[in-house]
Amino acid sequence: MISVSEMLEASLMYAERGWPVIPLHSVSDGVCTCRKGARCGSPGKHPRVGNWQRASSTVPGTIRHWFERWPSSNIGIVTGTPSGVLVIDVDDKADRRGSIALDCLKEELGWITETLTAMTGSGRHLFYRQPAAKCVNSTSSLGDGLDVRTDGGYVVAAPSLHVTGKRYAWADFEHEIEELPAEIIQLLRGSPRIDSAMVQKSGSIPEGMRNNALTSLAGRMWARGMTQVAIAGALAEFNAAKCIPPLPNTELLGIAQSICRYPAGTALSGAHLPWFPFYAGDWFRSVQGFDDSQRGQYMNLLAYCWDKGGYLPADPDRLWRIAGAKSKEAFVNAGSDEMVLSEFTQVVSDEKPVLFHPRMAELFQEQLKKYKQKCEASAKAAEHRIKSKGGQPIPSIPDGEEQSIGE
Repeated sequence: MISVSEMLEASLMYAERGWPVIPLHSVSDGVCTCRKGARCGSPGKHPRVGNWQRASSTVPGTIRHWFERWPSSNIGIVTGTPSGVLVIDVDDKADRRGSIALDCLKEELGWITETLTAMTGSGRHLFYRQPAAKCVNSTSSLGDGLDVRTDGGYVVAAPSLHVTGKRYAWADFEHEIEELPAEIIQLLRGSPRIDSAMVQKSGSIPEGMRNNALTSLAGRMWARGMTQVAIAGALAEFNAAKCIPPLPNTELLGIAQSICRYPAGTALSGAHLPWFPFYAGDWFRSVQGFDDSQRGQYMNLLAYCWDKGGYLPADPDRLWRIAGAKSKEAFVNAGSDEMVLSEFTQVVSDEKPVLFHPRMAELFQEQLKKYKQKCEASAKAAEHRIKSKGGQPIPSIPDGEEQSIGE
């Protein structure tokens, strides 16, 4: 348990360093202390004071007043020009894989990312010196799960309490705050990042952006469950059609192998597969005797369950939200918890209780198998087209290096 004096001391320490701070709402029993409570979309992360940019302060008397008035406050550090720091938020929760995107940037640019670092509830904050060039706050501008906080922004600071129950903590508060490399600053000033939408729309990818485009594409395919062979085939087809000039096939294989070193995820760890169709009509036969509200909650839970491969969290505080109920009490009092969840069985996975829907899991795996077969067929077709046009075949992957999810 962190005492009020420790929170105050940390705030005063930040102020002494020249970082303006603001008091934030906190978390109590997994719920935000603001008026919205369980309905809050940003628990423990939003300011207690209005016009927080002007209210932020390094004055000890002001900071003491805040913690006397709101003893449970989390701490916010204002980023950008006021503090002289820019923060990159590496978010690894659910389907956001900031560490993978960061490693891709490191490999591509030779970027040494060691700097002052704070551990968060779902990743880490990397503190850098605020560049002279104007940068803006952004979400995933550097890659999926890499958010930027600069002028007009703030970050939650140690030892604040995260909604997961973890405390924000410094890896090494004495570490030097480093400069951002020029290539990253250029990206933060608005240079485009290539993603799957751009892949479909782009006419060509010029030299200097090819590796980034192909790495981003490979990362998304890996997260979607494609095997390394299928990714290499898709990269080869895209490279031949879009990149000017195309990268050598050996580099394509290197990109595929690099991406596939990372855990691709499972149904329980955030694999997000929305392109696997969820046929709502197939499940309506199960809703006889449900009222309209229960029917809607049932379908919401099944759609979420399908996206997770046949599983739901065994957490009453999350289930009613996933179901779209007005409140936990309404979900329980209407009997929805029993009727809607009657098809699920509680099991233990990775030492955690989860709700399992056997039939849905079976159908999901059938669909996943079909999808992988299509990916393999697409890869073979792509290699055939490249050979027929005089291109080089895709380098074979040594035995034992092919990886896939769900197996």
